[in-house]
Amino acid sequence: MKKTFILIFFLTGFILTGCNLIKKEELPEGILSQEKFVEVLKDCQLAEASIYMHKMKQPDSGPYTKHMYKAIFTKHHITEDQFRKNIDFYKSKPEELLKIYSNLVDSLNKMQSMLNHGKKLD
Repeated sequence: MKKTFILIFFLTGFILTGCNLIKKEELPEGILSQEKFVEVLKDCQLAEASIYMHKMKQPDSGPYTKHMYKAIFTKHHITEDQFRKNIDFYKSKPEELLKIYSNLVDSLNKMQSMLNHGKKLD
């Protein structure tokens, strides 16, 4: 009985360890992790809000829009082409894209909550 217990204990440990050794799907070159892509999209959403406010004051916001997106791409060390490649990649994986947008909404809601309570953003 004791030997059976020890055997089951080691087999369970081996199986659990083996499951942790399985790597997540490797991303193609140039594709951002979901977490990093959420950060990029969050900055894009904030930029879009700023662009909208800018349009209210000045209808020709083309240069301002270009400036905002250039700043985002520089901040995240990506190009516009890489951004589009990431959009296309995650569009082809709806379940992952849903997770990304769910995390994005959570992150934006957290920011809004912090601002509503007078807290500074990081």
